[in-house]
Amino acid sequence: MSENNSILLENEQFRLLLSPDGTASSLILKSSGEECLCDGDTPLCTLTEDRLYNNELKLAHPTKETTLSSNRLRLEGDNLIVGFEQIEFEAVVRVEIAERYMLFSLADFRVRPDSFGLGVVPMLPPVREFRMLQLHLKDRERFGEWLNVLWDDRAAVNVLAACPLVKAGSAEQNGHKILFGESLRDVQLKNAPVALVVSKPEEHLDSLHALETECGLPLGVESRRSAHINRSYYWTSSITPDTADEHIAYAKKGGFTHMLMYYTAMTVDIGGY
Repeated sequence: MSENNSILLENEQFRLLLSPDGTASSLILKSSGEECLCDGDTPLCTLTEDRLYNNELKLAHPTKETTLSSNRLRLEGDNLIVGFEQIEFEAVVRVEIAERYMLFSLADFRVRPDSFGLGVVPMLPPVREFRMLQLHLKDRERFGEWLNVLWDDRAAVNVLAACPLVKAGSAEQNGHKILFGESLRDVQLKNAPVALVVSKPEEHLDSLHALETECGLPLGVESRRSAHINRSYYWTSSITPDTADEHIAYAKKGGFTHMLMYYTAMTVDIGGY
């Protein structure tokens, strides 16, 4: 929905407010009212071209990789229509709102009706990378790089890939973290969703489990909570028939039910270790 020309995206857990100037202005965890954004100056979206394709821009700027920032946003149904500085076409970003998370993915590009057409947009979109979500976040006590999540005892904020085809990551800006998700032309530019998850820290795994089960992702939370999580942590590279009983005794003392035997226990070592 739109509020005073701003765009409000909301579910049971959090509220994301977007500005018509192409930035995110607020990200609120609803249970506590905790503001998660550091500032509202970071563009929500960016796109990268190998070079600028508009005929007039090609004459005015160097022929090199160029990243352009979103500078206008509007909502049409379930889609964010994103405009960018300098270029004449817009991006259609599909937004899917679930109870515990939101999904953002590039659906298509469209040429503005008031553009000049010829020389402005080639037959194929000239976009190499499309960042459909980036958020400049407040510092928190912990950052989980593998999961791309910032959290403390007040809130957890997570931007992560909702399919294997999207790239999620982080960057530093003015001492704060930017979390982002983007799709790549050489992998899959369109219909590659990134997820935003914001929750109380003690409920964050529940939110991720909902995302994993509903989006058909590997069940990482279920595995983490499994009673068998430690079953292969006993590792040996040198077990032999003569030492097997000793290894088994140590494994039982540690509470391990499985044992990982590395290949060097069964083959001739060629000196790599």
